[in-house]
Amino acid sequence: MFKRSAGLFVAFIVVAVVSVSVAVLPAVAAQVPSDVARMKPFRSGLGVRIENWRAKKGEHPQALKPGFDDSGWRPVAVGRSWKGTSTCWFRTEFTVPEAEAGKALFIEVGVDDAGIVYADGEQLMQFNGFGSALLTKSAEAGRTYTLAIRAMNMGGVGALTVASYRALASEKLISIENALAGLDSLRSIDTVKIDDWIFNSSGGKSNAKPHVETDDWQKIFLPHKIPGQKAFGWYRTEYTIPETVNGFEYYDKPAYLDISVRTTGVLYVNGKKIKSFKEDLKLNIKNKLKPGEKVVLAVKVTDLSSRGGLRSAVLRASKLGPVVELADKLTEKLKRAKLLIEQHPEPPSEILDAVDEIAGGLTSLDGKTDAKQVMAALNVMLRSVEPLEGYLAQYPIFHQGPYLQNSKPDGMTIMWETLVPARAAVYYGKDGLTNVVEDNELKTVHEIVITGLEPETEYKYMAVSNKLAAPQSTFKTSIKRDTPFVFAVWGDNRTDSKSHESVIDVMIPYHPAIALNVGDVVTSGSSYSQWSKEYFLPMRRLAIDTPTYIAIGNHEYGGYGYGNRVLWFEQFVSHPEPNDYYYSFTYGNSFFMILNPQDEPGAHNVRKGTEQYDWMIKQFESEAYKNAAFKFIFFHEPPYSECWSGGYYDGEPAIRANLVPLFEKYKADIIFSGHTHDYERGQWPIPGGPYYIITGGGGSSLDNTKYKEWEQIQYYAFKYHFINVTIDGDHLSFEAIDRNGKVFDSFEMTSKLTTNR
Repeated sequence: MFKRSAGLFVAFIVVAVVSVSVAVLPAVAAQVPSDVARMKPFRSGLGVRIENWRAKKGEHPQALKPGFDDSGWRPVAVGRSWKGTSTCWFRTEFTVPEAEAGKALFIEVGVDDAGIVYADGEQLMQFNGFGSALLTKSAEAGRTYTLAIRAMNMGGVGALTVASYRALASEKLISIENALAGLDSLRSIDTVKIDDWIFNSSGGKSNAKPHVETDDWQKIFLPHKIPGQKAFGWYRTEYTIPETVNGFEYYDKPAYLDISVRTTGVLYVNGKKIKSFKEDLKLNIKNKLKPGEKVVLAVKVTDLSSRGGLRSAVLRASKLGPVVELADKLTEKLKRAKLLIEQHPEPPSEILDAVDEIAGGLTSLDGKTDAKQVMAALNVMLRSVEPLEGYLAQYPIFHQGPYLQNSKPDGMTIMWETLVPARAAVYYGKDGLTNVVEDNELKTVHEIVITGLEPETEYKYMAVSNKLAAPQSTFKTSIKRDTPFVFAVWGDNRTDSKSHESVIDVMIPYHPAIALNVGDVVTSGSSYSQWSKEYFLPMRRLAIDTPTYIAIGNHEYGGYGYGNRVLWFEQFVSHPEPNDYYYSFTYGNSFFMILNPQDEPGAHNVRKGTEQYDWMIKQFESEAYKNAAFKFIFFHEPPYSECWSGGYYDGEPAIRANLVPLFEKYKADIIFSGHTHDYERGQWPIPGGPYYIITGGGGSSLDNTKYKEWEQIQYYAFKYHFINVTIDGDHLSFEAIDRNGKVFDSFEMTSKLTTNR
């Protein structure tokens, strides 16, 4: 396989990715220059959790009102899941703490799949996945708000994944948040939602006719899942084609009905079949339907997996598309300005002034209904923030990292990424930042390797790009054989960055010496932006002082295909030899082997006769493996699995046939996998055989159905969680810990080296 590659260029806003091929650079005595701006410590992106929720499944529209009696509802914690209905309501009372007086408070909520949040009976926000909205510009200490959430799920298990508040005291950051909120409305200025849908789970084509009796139909909100095990359902609404879209005239250009379903749909207008479609329909209605015309829209949704439903329906005006494009550009500029203001202790006044100008400019657009005037104003705002790029060259903001890689007894690798090319340096020392390793080549992905260190020794360090430094932190070189240590394992964190960070928040206080992810760290490995959003940012407070490792998953191969090089993976990790995709290392008295069952096209397997298989056998036969007190193996797809969602899955037959006999022959202790979004634990043979652990609850939506009874699996749970393993000599303690900090499964074992004597 390959190590990191050179010359890869992919866009994120405008980002040039420069080769991270690295030579070991010499360390010299130095001090951090006085003109380097030093970032403050990283903070959790989740804010402060809001607790004491009560929940009840089903539709309860009166629950949004402050005086509603929920005393009979069930008390639940954040992370509560439900199944059996598409909707669940959550309620609590939130009192502003004394410490937040005068600050702007933002409410942040995550729901699998979508939600509407109400504060004191008024709608605060509607969102898919995750939403953030301003509760108050200036909080009053002791003020109590009634919060209600209508949580909706399109299929499988629904969950309230995040509920927190975030306080901002900085006026500039508040201005940016308000500006971004204003831009959010402009970014959707070309659409209006089609509401007032009703639903029926029976009947034929007559359901689409304009004058059919609908008194027994159910009123629903989108997104909606067809309830029960039914394979189809009917949706309909009476809709008047608007004269304007969000106040703007639009009908001199094409306009579209945009409808999204799971999985296939048929659209009827006034009883006439218009089009069959899969997933998404974009229907041009110009010269077919006129503003002011009332029509009956009906959609039949079919899905044989019994998970179908109507996701969304909007009218989209193409005339307002250029406004959306400019709003998108300004949003990206503001997000970069926000990062600079957050990371620089004394942000440039020119950027602060530009933020004020943009905030004022957006306010002046209130009530404007001329698209050309709005675009002209947005262009003025874009020009005001043009100096940003010059400041980013001086202070290259950290897009991800710094994060530790490849811990050794005499060395450590520090990596990070900046949004613009920059020089890199790491200052470090046992008692102070007295030494430096520098790389003066302009890069965005930085890899600094420090060598010549003492084993089992803590060092202070600071990563610096041009004139901006990340928070000072520490790292510890690999420990001696008999030193106790803790390591963490988690996986399948992709898609939901907030749920991922909620798992990381609980992991950090356990202070793992190393942390290993069993894969699917991003939704699609070829998507550059997902690596930061879904993996690096949620875990940056862990990765800055804890070396991390990945057993590559199938989703990392998304956009590349099995057996091919996963270029972003190569860019962003620095694993031990022989390559980033499969490798091994010894830490303390334990041996860690990471495999890649996606190394070749086809079934998940490590096939006999391949380079990886031959390497694996050499590891099993090595003295390092034989002499290890504990032997751990990591790869993504499990040999045994009892659970899944939306269809049958029981693990990988090729891995059961080809690898499980080797795990038993070479007396591996624990086999860690992911892929299934749950926790599963089993041992086979009992006693003395390897433990098989699935830890796929790192953040992605959980599975919900047990399909198979394996004698190799004795326990399963649908929980967001991580694994905490403590090694102390010949004793191992294993804990599965959910994101509320509760240990829900555990076992202990003694080293086979001891028991076999």
